[in-house]
Amino acid sequence: MYLHDLESSKYKPRKRVGRGPGSGSGKNCGRGQNGAKSRSGYKRKRGFEGGQNPL
Repeated sequence: MYLHDLESSKYKPRKRVGRGPGSGSGKNCGRGQNGAKSRSGYKRKRGFEGGQNPL
């Protein structure tokens, strides 16, 4: 078998997060420990530049 014999898969399987520690992405689900971005419903305001004056 060679690399050119392999068929490329068009789609990756969907990543199911928050489904237990055995899944590899349980508990914090890849969001880190805490802070605004780890909370549910977090959205940045459109055009927000992190405290810098918007251009």
